[in-house]
Amino acid sequence: PVIAIFTKYDLLVVHEDRLLKRADREGKSRQEIAQSIEKNAQTILHEACIEPFDRFVDNNIPHVTVSTVVDVHPPAEPGYETGLSELIQVTYDRVRGYLGDASVVTAMAQRVNPRVNIQASI
Repeated sequence: PVIAIFTKYDLLVVHEDRLLKRADREGKSRQEIAQSIEKNAQTILHEACIEPFDRFVDNNIPHVTVSTVVDVHPPAEPGYETGLSELIQVTYDRVRGYLGDASVVTAMAQRVNPRVNIQASI
């Protein structure tokens, strides 16, 4: 199975943070600024990476955006490590579809994603 992984999402967020003009920050809370930066980063990610990729592979290959940075622009609420759980889940689902018994993948996934751990115990 093939899974595309878009890495370094945190760097895109940092880049968008630097591009956000002072005038766009004035009068806004830190949370509003973080949301604006996140929205800009998501837009660029979709336009520059995900949409061209999906057109090229006809939406047949799953993709996940990941980063291991916990907090890119303090005091942002959540970090970007959540992409790792999604990656484990997508990998588990794809491998299980090919192998049926994906015990090695399950063992790896249980460390990161509790949902896979629950599924494995049922």
